[in-house]
Amino acid sequence: RLGTPIVPTCGTRCPSSNDYWGGVPDSLHLEGNAFDMTVPGFDIVEAARIMYQEIGKPVRVYPDQEFMHVENSGLDGVYNQEQGYYIY
Repeated sequence: RLGTPIVPTCGTRCPSSNDYWGGVPDSLHLEGNAFDMTVPGFDIVEAARIMYQEIGKPVRVYPDQEFMHVENSGLDGVYNQEQGYYIY
């Protein structure tokens, strides 16, 4: 749908890797329930909206850092993690 490659930047983490990257202690990355990605040359908020529509999983977007975090959780929608509000 994007017409451009996505670049995975983080998947499952071990506890020491999670600590190194500043992950929260109960990070979904520790369980394999989250992954992060960038989409070079594509608006990351728009990419997050499309990702949510395509897979139906919650997406936390970090526009200033140009990446999104997709997770398998009870949350919903596209949330701007930096600004603290739902986009979609």
